[in-house]
Amino acid sequence: MAVMTAETGPPPALSTDFWRFSVAFYGQPGVAAACLALQDRHGLDVNLVLLCLWVGEIGHRLTPADLARLKRAVARWNTDVLMPLRAARQALKPGPASLYAAAKTLELDAERHAQGMLLDALGKQPTMPATHAAAVANLDLYLPARAGAERSALLTALSADRTEA
Repeated sequence: MAVMTAETGPPPALSTDFWRFSVAFYGQPGVAAACLALQDRHGLDVNLVLLCLWVGEIGHRLTPADLARLKRAVARWNTDVLMPLRAARQALKPGPASLYAAAKTLELDAERHAQGMLLDALGKQPTMPATHAAAVANLDLYLPARAGAERSALLTALSADRTEA
């Protein structure tokens, strides 16, 4: 894995902010299950789902062209790196705990790298006032219509996150 620097990736603060949002949001009730269902049943990229929500919450509205560019930016990484790491971690689950933990750590590092790739591909976006509506619009741009239950779970958690802040 290449080391991401200020010259090759997003500004460290943005990358860290996105990662913090992702970890905190993913830990909310119902979010992990919704994200995994979107990944397993609908073939969606969880990091891209999280990015849709996060950039909306900080005032960015994605366009269809943005979404297409973001998907392309991580497609090969997801196929060549993340999916094999995920499969290896899942295969190690019933095995030695130390190997499973190491695989999980490696997978999380690769996820974080993917988030940096997404931010890099997003580039500098015009900032609007942060609104819940932008996050919902971004999510709806990416989610298929048949993902209604998962959408509801994510939006419920996002609303809860806003009231706790």
